[in-house]
Amino acid sequence: MNAANYNVENTTFLLTDNEIKKEVFLEFVNSFLNTGEISGMLEKVDRDTAQAEAEKFMVKRGEDTPPAEVLFEGAVNKVMDALHMVLAFSPANPRFRSRGQQFPSLFTSCSIDFFFPWPEEALMETAAYLLGKETIFVEKSYPKENLYVYMSKVHKSIIEVANEYFSVMRRSVYCTPKSFLAYIDM
Repeated sequence: MNAANYNVENTTFLLTDNEIKKEVFLEFVNSFLNTGEISGMLEKVDRDTAQAEAEKFMVKRGEDTPPAEVLFEGAVNKVMDALHMVLAFSPANPRFRSRGQQFPSLFTSCSIDFFFPWPEEALMETAAYLLGKETIFVEKSYPKENLYVYMSKVHKSIIEVANEYFSVMRRSVYCTPKSFLAYIDM
């Protein structure tokens, strides 16, 4: 690819617990998050070619060319600015803690968002948005909006029963917003 035609765009990758088949893969992700590159990914020939292309591009634009290391570091910084990784790991996963210890950049180089249960109003609005366009056959005396209220109450009651189950049996059952979306899809 010619450096003059290269355009860096924002790109996002999603990685979940289930997609990690071998833990060694996290070593590459950890390295990339820490340094912006994966060691050993580019051979010296490829790195030299990239630097030569960048120099040609800068000369063509009439700019002074910095040393090769600075050129490569600038390219790495551009990639780091444009690439976003979303790591969706569950704290309930038994490997969550060990991954944090083995691959510290997964936590120190990321913004961590914890998602809490949706309020009932958000559940109703989501159901209304996703089912509003669908043809649902209900009795005329039973407005469609009551279906959205019912769906949100079912989801909330499942969460309450899961909490009771945990207090009695000491076993966790998770009912997440994703569960609610699957419920609507069904």
